[in-house]
Amino acid sequence: MKRFISQFLVVLSLSTIVFAQDEKSQLRLIEEFGEIPTSHWYNFLYGIGQQYKDDKSNLLIKTLGRTGKNIVRPFVWGARMKAHFVGNMNFDSKRIQVQNCDLDREEIKVQIFLVPVNYVVPECNNEIPIPKETFLLSFKGYENPYLETDSIYEIPGAEKAVSDIYYKVLDELLIKSPDSNIFLIGYLGTNHYGGSRLNNKGKYVDFEFRKLDKPKLLKEMLKENQNELVKNGISSLIISSINGGYKDSTRQIEIWFVPKGGEIPKPQPDYFPKKKRQKKN
Repeated sequence: MKRFISQFLVVLSLSTIVFAQDEKSQLRLIEEFGEIPTSHWYNFLYGIGQQYKDDKSNLLIKTLGRTGKNIVRPFVWGARMKAHFVGNMNFDSKRIQVQNCDLDREEIKVQIFLVPVNYVVPECNNEIPIPKETFLLSFKGYENPYLETDSIYEIPGAEKAVSDIYYKVLDELLIKSPDSNIFLIGYLGTNHYGGSRLNNKGKYVDFEFRKLDKPKLLKEMLKENQNELVKNGISSLIISSINGGYKDSTRQIEIWFVPKGGEIPKPQPDYFPKKKRQKKN
C-alpha cells in the first residue's frame, strides 16, 4: 500500500511539473478591454508595464475587429500602445509584438498576452477589407491658444510610429479601392472655456469666454493638412476640402475616406456666429 502511495505521489508530482512547464510555453492573456477613451488605456498599460517590465517574457498586443467603419484605427491603437511601453516604460521594442486581426468585424477588442521566450506567435487573419462605405479616417484637434495646458499623455516616439502605420494602411486601402477620395472638413473654433473662480468678494462665480478664430485661419489649416497627405504619397487629385464652419471648442480637422459610390461627408458645425449688422448711412 505504501509503495502504491509513493508511486502515485511521484506520478502526481511529474504531472504537476509537466503542467507547469506546458503553462509556461503558452500564451497567457493578462488584459482585455473594448472601446474605451484613449486616456483610459494608460491605467491598464501602466499596471502591465510595472508588473512585467523585468520579466523575461515578451508581450503581444492584439486588436480584434475595428471601431465601426474605421479600418485604420486598430493599427493606430496598436502602434500607440507599443510606443507607450517603449517610450514611457522603457521596454525593449523587440519585446513587443502587435497583431491586428479580424478587421471585417465592426467592434474592437484589445487583448494583451504574455509571450514565453522563443514562442512563435501564430499568424491571424489580418486581411484589410475593401471599404464600401464612407468613414472617418482620422481626427486632429488643436489646443486652445488662449490657455496654458500640459500634455498629460505624451508618448515619446508615438507620433512617428502612428504616422508610419497610418500611411501604410491608407496606401493599401487606396490600392484596393483606387477610385476612392479623401475629404478634409475643417472647423474653426470659438476657443470656448468656462469654470468658476473667486471674485473680489471671496465668492465663487461662474465664468466663460469665447474668442473666435479668424476665418483666414481655416484656409491655412486645410492647406497644411493637405500638404501633409501629399508629402506622404497621397495624390492631390483625390483630396477635397470643405469649410465646416465653427465648433464651440477648439479648431479641428476631420479626414474622411470616401470609396466609390460613398456618401460625401457633411459638416456638422455647432456654433453659428451672429452676423454683424451693417451701419446705416
